[in-house]
Amino acid sequence: MSKVNTILQKLRGIFQDDRVAMYYHGNFDDRFTDKLISIADYDIAKKNKRRMAFLISESFQNIIRHGESDLDTENAGLFGVRGIDPYLHIFSSNLISSSAKDFLATNIDTLNNLNEAQLADHYREVLSKGKINEKGGAGLGLIEMAKKSHRPLQTRFVEKKGEIYTFNLQIDLIVNEDEKVGPDDNPVNIDSNNEIYDTIIDNDILFVYKGEFSEELIAPLIKLLEDNAAGESQSMGFKIYTTAIEMMQNISSHASGLRPRKDGLFIIQYTAGGYYLATGNYIDGNGQDVLKRTLNLNSLSREELDRKYRHTLKQSVVEERKNANVGLIDIRRTLMNDINSEVLTLTDGNYLMMGIEITAEE
Repeated sequence: MSKVNTILQKLRGIFQDDRVAMYYHGNFDDRFTDKLISIADYDIAKKNKRRMAFLISESFQNIIRHGESDLDTENAGLFGVRGIDPYLHIFSSNLISSSAKDFLATNIDTLNNLNEAQLADHYREVLSKGKINEKGGAGLGLIEMAKKSHRPLQTRFVEKKGEIYTFNLQIDLIVNEDEKVGPDDNPVNIDSNNEIYDTIIDNDILFVYKGEFSEELIAPLIKLLEDNAAGESQSMGFKIYTTAIEMMQNISSHASGLRPRKDGLFIIQYTAGGYYLATGNYIDGNGQDVLKRTLNLNSLSREELDRKYRHTLKQSVVEERKNANVGLIDIRRTLMNDINSEVLTLTDGNYLMMGIEITAEE
């Protein structure tokens, strides 16, 4: 099993109970907030969407407000959301100085020991008397998070080197307050997100998404990737954008019909030569037809791929049907790198993993 497929398999296990999960590790700015909210609000009760949007926005801003990006470029901010009924877990991570660590640890410990009425009083007191600092407030954002989530804020501080710390924060939101939360319905522990964080950092992963690949969800995902690729060369950005579309649509086309949702897993990883895009999803059948198809595509020259693409595209138009094979041919002939594919036979079905590298032009 390749290294990337090992990562897919690990994340598949971690996210097996998640309705939706998304993580982004890279440069942050305000353009991303709306796209993140669009992705995360899938299946969220309407009455809680406003609260969810606020918490995502505030958590996202927390990375910018408290982050010390100049401390270490290798561990830039990370943001993630996980939908595990009955909760939506909002996770953020960024580097901070020791003085910021002391400020945050003290304030969060205080907030976690206050009830709702005390939180409201504390907010008014800080608002009227608090000393505003250069990071944008006297902890007002943290108080708002605690008030709106109705749950203690989960944190982890890890010393990286010298006086630099990683600050991991998790907010737990009940997605539907009308549902009764049982005594065993505890939010996932932040240690699980810490494991995901370590996997993403250790393997140079830019983006992870697990969930249903419907047209409604693909659009904001692609827009997020498009904005991120804007910093790349025009050619590289276009390749990332088009390859991501084809691979996501391939999941939508090949996902198992035996499952109520067309779930899949999609990741983008930095490589020495560019980027590696990979997908994983359950499929009908044993997947041998897909393995043979990709093996055949990998053996063809560009001229042969061009002819096969035109023939397959014409056939799909004549038969008036969508043909996922066209997308795979197009990926292969555009990138001219091998399409890697593997099928795992698991107790709950056959799981197809596919990936391809996008290399920078020399």
